[in-house]
Amino acid sequence: MGYTQVALEDKILKMYPEITKHGLAPRLSFDEDKNTWIIKFKKDQREFTACIDKEDADACMDNTYCESFGSELKKILSQVEGKQLAKHIKEAEDLAKLLKEWQGLENETLSLAEKLSSKSDNDFVKVIMEMIKRDSEKHKVMQQFAIDHLTKEAFRLTPEDLIPLGEVLDKHVKAEAKSMVLANNAMTKSKDFFSNFIISYLMADEIKHHEMLTKLDQIKGKVYPYGVVRAE
Repeated sequence: MGYTQVALEDKILKMYPEITKHGLAPRLSFDEDKNTWIIKFKKDQREFTACIDKEDADACMDNTYCESFGSELKKILSQVEGKQLAKHIKEAEDLAKLLKEWQGLENETLSLAEKLSSKSDNDFVKVIMEMIKRDSEKHKVMQQFAIDHLTKEAFRLTPEDLIPLGEVLDKHVKAEAKSMVLANNAMTKSKDFFSNFIISYLMADEIKHHEMLTKLDQIKGKVYPYGVVRAE
């Protein structure tokens, strides 16, 4: 049977779609001495090798699955999955370590803000330090959630978790939108430095809250179980 190397590559990818799903790129070469096709699968910096003899390759071109090649391919995919899992775990561990370091700095920020506040009798300085302390406390809670998600049981989100919240979410989004309008009006009317400073900080918070709630409302219809977000 006559066929090109490219034709055999295309046929293998069509008959074994799991190759592409695992991000593998096959490259074929023919060993004349062994009368066998050598298939090298590359992924990132790794390479895996499988063989398919000429007779089986001919059968493959006739849309017949090759049991020996299929067995070799399963072993390769198992190795890829294991290394992908190991890579994912390592990445999660590295990210958790980074978050813990960041969380430690929040404690330092809290301590420094407390010291600055204690050294000043100025009400403006004190309220700024209080705002910073409260933000750092919020950051610590959020960082801990992310750390727990990465190092303990992974967080899960299902449509059932979000759909019942639809009405309340909608009201909350509208309330935050009104707050943004009021904050913007206040910013427009105020000519005072200290008032503008506080209002601008509050405005940034209102925008952040509105974006968070809007995003939560948007993903309500896009989330599959187990935290997998449906592609657009």
